[in-house]
Amino acid sequence: MNCPDCGHKSGPGLLKCSSCGEVYERESLEILHHLEYLLSWISKQEKAIETRSFTHLREEVQGELNKVRADILPSRAAIQEPARPAKVFTLPATPTATCRCLNSRVDH
Repeated sequence: MNCPDCGHKSGPGLLKCSSCGEVYERESLEILHHLEYLLSWISKQEKAIETRSFTHLREEVQGELNKVRADILPSRAAIQEPARPAKVFTLPATPTATCRCLNSRVDH
């Protein structure tokens, strides 16, 4: 990314959400925000733009926005995947066994 003032090129950088902890590339987030702004701006211009052009522009921007979201946002299926149940081991009623790690007898 280049500074609009001096032209200095900074590294791509990663940004981390302070709420969910998800990490994103700065450039991808900037594109997402630009497209969201553009869609909002186009929506406000509905009366000033010919209907066919307005519809075409809105659909194009919405399509690009959907692609970017699909590329950078985590899938809902992965987020909502249920936790797998832990394995349950059943021990005999009251056996006495020798614990190898402590070399002592332990009742389980």
